[in-house]
Amino acid sequence: MRRSSPSTAHSAANVTPVEDRLAETKSSNTDISQNDVLARAVAVRRAELWLAENSDPLASSNAYVEASARALSRVLMSRFEVLRHARQRGMS
Repeated sequence: MRRSSPSTAHSAANVTPVEDRLAETKSSNTDISQNDVLARAVAVRRAELWLAENSDPLASSNAYVEASARALSRVLMSRFEVLRHARQRGMS
């Protein structure tokens, strides 16, 4: 399956950090290939796109977990209180 190619303006904006990284690598005499730099740039971009595409579902999921954790916390605290009172009555 082939993806559509991005627009020229979009591509140029994404290539600049890669070119900057390559220039930085060359000037510091770091032994890293252009393929490594490009692969890292692609991985970062994919992660950014994935996060942008999935930010709403992630926020929803996080809200659900947070609400569930609060509910679970209330249940556990009430059980703890029941056990604590039972122990106190048994020790009196």
